[in-house]
Amino acid sequence: MIGRIVLSTVLVFSFIYLGYNLMNEQNVFLADSGVYASVARGIIKFGVPTDIYLPNNPPHIFYPPFFSYLWAIVLLIVPEFEHIAIRLLVLFFGSLTLLVTWFFLKDWNVYIRTLTVINIALNYYFLSLSTSPLSDIPYMFFSILFIALIKYAKTNRNVSIVSGVILSFATLTRSIGITLLAELFLLFLICYAREKKKFIKSNLNLIIIMVIFLSINIIPTIYTQTNVTKNQFPNHMGLIHTYKEYFIYGETLNIDNSISLNKLIQRYKVNTFRLMSTVPTLFFYQYHEVLNNVFNFIGLSFLKKIISLLIFLLVLIGIIQSLKEKVFNGAAYCLAYIFMLMNFEVADRYMIVLLPLLYNFIFIGLSASFGKRIGKIMIISMLCIGLISSSFGVIEFVKMQNNSNNNNTKSYLDVVLWLKNNAQKNEIVMTVYPEGNYLYSNLKSIGVPLTYNTTEVHKAIINYNVTWIIEDSVNSFSELFLTPALKEKRELITQVYKKDNTTIYRVNNSFKNHAHP
Repeated sequence: MIGRIVLSTVLVFSFIYLGYNLMNEQNVFLADSGVYASVARGIIKFGVPTDIYLPNNPPHIFYPPFFSYLWAIVLLIVPEFEHIAIRLLVLFFGSLTLLVTWFFLKDWNVYIRTLTVINIALNYYFLSLSTSPLSDIPYMFFSILFIALIKYAKTNRNVSIVSGVILSFATLTRSIGITLLAELFLLFLICYAREKKKFIKSNLNLIIIMVIFLSINIIPTIYTQTNVTKNQFPNHMGLIHTYKEYFIYGETLNIDNSISLNKLIQRYKVNTFRLMSTVPTLFFYQYHEVLNNVFNFIGLSFLKKIISLLIFLLVLIGIIQSLKEKVFNGAAYCLAYIFMLMNFEVADRYMIVLLPLLYNFIFIGLSASFGKRIGKIMIISMLCIGLISSSFGVIEFVKMQNNSNNNNTKSYLDVVLWLKNNAQKNEIVMTVYPEGNYLYSNLKSIGVPLTYNTTEVHKAIINYNVTWIIEDSVNSFSELFLTPALKEKRELITQVYKKDNTTIYRVNNSFKNHAHP
């Protein structure tokens, strides 16, 4: 009964916040959401994931396609309410995630489960992503559901079939979902150690999961391969390409496309500190700000680092304890997921999908370190403190709907609409948000090359026969990579329209002849 009340409450809260978010004028599709929206339109037009915003409509090879397919369905059903419908869909997945979390934490008493679900529902990062047209929350649902089901898959054929499908959906939603296989492989290893002679026969259900997973992941590739030119292999629908980015290039701004031992060591060092810093913020909103104010006031600032380390160690103890007890609660998956992030970037957005697991592990860590009785008291105390901090997160969430970046977004949309009304249909636009520009102007667009080499930017302008260039302040990319290149060739471009911090330039006909020294 308590669980039903809790879940109903968090659902009501979620819809209230969603309603506020939907009324905000900043609800536009740029950056990642622009990619999904653009690919969805490519699916509708060509039947396969397509970068419809680019000249020649090449196949989309970066993001896995499942969320874009869901977006395409939304477009086909309610095209006039796209902004609202896609957010409702993400919120639906968020609500399902809370429900699955309730059952995932079944080993804990009703009060701990209740407080945990409420903490997650009111978590600033979870709340923000649950009202954003992004794939994080759908992936979070699929991953937690798979972890909740996998322990029953060995003994139940129907569960194994469902698990295989859910695992496939997870990997086709976000590339990092491949790390879920770590939990399945752990189960394979344990079963093999116990039943070497009868391994295949006794683990047929687990084999079914792998067969379903491989089949569903291969089908999109085969389908796409038959619908695009054979020379445009789609890199397994976002899998291979993305893994290359993770392991070779690292963070987005590591743009020299090179790797070395020193760079790798530095990357792991930075991400280790980020990891220890990020985990506490997932439990307690404004964790660092509060502790900095407290400990700086009493002159004991070093204590914050110690507390952060202790919280991280408690989570780690919980993971190790789970592996020791061979409990399939996502321990192997969590380690594999973090390892992947260590090769890329540890950030709140990427870590939030692990939140139900992290709660479970810190609970186990507290119980293992302090005993069940004291551990229980500490768990409930932690959750109550978390609820207090979450209230400030909710307030901040509302405030962030009208942040300063909103004006920059409005300015960008204003110049895009100017282009829609003034540019020719066959003219090409260069912008940091090519997908978003296409969505709102219907003009083919290319992205600004993410390089400090201004010559590469000039080459892109020439090679793609760019007519219009948008310089904006929505994020730092334009200032970092586009502005320096434009300054070098200011005499070869003409400013034609400006709205606040966003400017449109027209490329002069003489640019091609004078672009290179």
